[in-house]
Amino acid sequence: MIIWTKKHDEAIQKTYEALVGKLEDCDDRKRCQEALTEVGWGHGPYSEFAPISEVVQKVLGNRAILEHCRKKLAAK
Repeated sequence: MIIWTKKHDEAIQKTYEALVGKLEDCDDRKRCQEALTEVGWGHGPYSEFAPISEVVQKVLGNRAILEHCRKKLAAK
């Protein structure tokens, strides 16, 4: 049994911030997806039957892309 701790939250937040940072130079969603693929990070649709690590990775990747694209749109 895994008990969720503050360390888990901190690790996920740190990873998420690193992903968002990798997208700084991207101009659009497609380039964001390419940037994550280049570093071997998952994104896009996922199966509810996929291993939990794949689901978590893709959720973080998708959220990083979404946040980056929102920032780009707000800056325009």
